[in-house]
Amino acid sequence: MTGPWQQTNSNSPDSYQRAVITENTISIDWVSDAEAMTAVYWVGTYVPPSEPGDAYTWDSQNDTTQTENALMASSDATKTFTYQDGVLSYELTAVGVTMTVQMQKQ
Repeated sequence: MTGPWQQTNSNSPDSYQRAVITENTISIDWVSDAEAMTAVYWVGTYVPPSEPGDAYTWDSQNDTTQTENALMASSDATKTFTYQDGVLSYELTAVGVTMTVQMQKQ
């Protein structure tokens, strides 16, 4: 699962979320191609699956040292991520609207 991921269900092709999963961290940024901008949304723990499989869920702990001063970052203490059938998904709430973000590995 390590490597880059990109949102596949954005309402705009120029505005989406992009993630990078490393050995023990998941980092997610808001991306705006039109404005050539990125902004931190989430930096937290990644716990790799103990066994290979088609489905996996983990709770990521927010690294507030990297998100507390980021204006567009989630303030959630934890975030649940699910991987199933090649899709990484999680819930995102912004401006009072909640949606499920879906990403595929790039």
